[in-house]
Amino acid sequence: MSRVSPRDLGRLVKLLHETLPEARHARLLARLEREPELAAAYEEMQRAQGACDHVAEEQPPAPSWREMETCLHWRLAQEKPTQPTSEGRRLSWRWAALGITAAAALGLVVGVVISKEGPSPTPTRSLQAVEVPSPVPSPPLAPPVVEQELAALAILLSGDVRVLPATGTAIAPLTLQRPLVVGDRVLTKKDGTATLQWQQNTGVLLRSNAELAFSHLTSNEQRLRLFSGEAFFEVQRLEPNQHFEVIAGGLRVEVVGTRFSLRLTRDTTELQVDHGAVRATPIDEQTQKARGPSVKVKEGQRLRIQRASGEAVQPMQAKPIQVTLEPALHLVRWRGLHRVLANTGVLRVTSRPRGAQLRLDGRMLGETNLALRAAEGRHLVELTRHGRLIERRWVQIANAKPAKVTLRIKVKDPVRKVVKPPVAADLGATSIHELFRRRAPLIRSCYQRRAKRNPWLAGKVVLRIRIDATGRVQKAAIAKNTLGDSGVAECVQAMVRSWAFPKGQAATVTYPFVFRR
Repeated sequence: MSRVSPRDLGRLVKLLHETLPEARHARLLARLEREPELAAAYEEMQRAQGACDHVAEEQPPAPSWREMETCLHWRLAQEKPTQPTSEGRRLSWRWAALGITAAAALGLVVGVVISKEGPSPTPTRSLQAVEVPSPVPSPPLAPPVVEQELAALAILLSGDVRVLPATGTAIAPLTLQRPLVVGDRVLTKKDGTATLQWQQNTGVLLRSNAELAFSHLTSNEQRLRLFSGEAFFEVQRLEPNQHFEVIAGGLRVEVVGTRFSLRLTRDTTELQVDHGAVRATPIDEQTQKARGPSVKVKEGQRLRIQRASGEAVQPMQAKPIQVTLEPALHLVRWRGLHRVLANTGVLRVTSRPRGAQLRLDGRMLGETNLALRAAEGRHLVELTRHGRLIERRWVQIANAKPAKVTLRIKVKDPVRKVVKPPVAADLGATSIHELFRRRAPLIRSCYQRRAKRNPWLAGKVVLRIRIDATGRVQKAAIAKNTLGDSGVAECVQAMVRSWAFPKGQAATVTYPFVFRR
């Protein structure tokens, strides 16, 4: 910010407080797009203002009982009369000494008189000094822990995401403005993903075909249930009086602050811990009673159980997790539901066709089309496809009006011919190649279904096809597969087996398919 002139600093201050005229406001925003140093200075001013606003909104800490007692003693001392002067203090001590002497003489006279009258009926007791113990200060009482009901909020939505309300009304599309309470169920369809948050650094990312319900949601106890699909959880470090658990299939997972994922299939439940540790217990899905002892799953391990029998495989070391290849769990600063709704805005990003990777402030959040909630202010939006940057712009997110980013992308065919396939001359290389070219969309559909789960899926599949004289496929085998995903190769293999080729002499065809986005 040292390279920015004082005049520009004054203009940035006016822009921050929205006191510039419209014409100057537009010109200054255009300069921010052209001059990175000026934009960096403005971002630094925004962060400083946000930090000041945060300090102003923070509530003062409640005083302890010891501080309150000290304050009370101080106020009582202030209410006492003022102390006398030094001369007055000397006079008061003289009169006090005179009074004490007179009282002692009077007591001596009375004692002599009583002793002459006779002994006391009660035996005499010698006077002893009795030490009075000083009162032990009681420890300060801790303020009572108040359990508060929480509500979740959708932070990011992509594709078809719906909610089944706890009231039992009809299922409806989930929006960024609708709070989620206990009993609500969130359902993601085939192409849908959703990020939900209900506390600071605590939320869940639901993949496609997932169903999640909130069974209990308070500040001290949180219970969720995953009925199907895959979900990635992040939980902040909990206090001793707090409890967090997720029930998924025949498994109960209890955590104290960690990141982990759960994946449900028809037969198994799989748990993988990315950070921290959890305690997993096999349970009966109907009664939710424990079927076996609890198992501690540590960071980097995974656990898989059979849903029908409850048999669990001991935790094993998982493969290294490539965090950069997966969309990040997008969470916002959480200071209560009402503050989040008031201090954040909505950003909608669409592309034609869909499938561009979105990065917000350097973090990959998923594929378009999607809508998300973010803090107010300027954010850097980057859209890439096939590893190539398509769009990069600054977007101003405000609470009043949703921000929008729309672009059209030129898409190339992901199925490309690398080597001309060797075929028999009688079959006609041109006709066979034309057949593969016409049916390329069918081959591409095998790849696109798997690429939705892994946007970086790329490689080559080589098929060796044996064709008889009638044009029927006798055998289709996978000669080479560098995708690292057997699902694409098996889909292509099954599809080619049903094709009919031109009639001619029997031959063997080797055809390569290259897939990339």
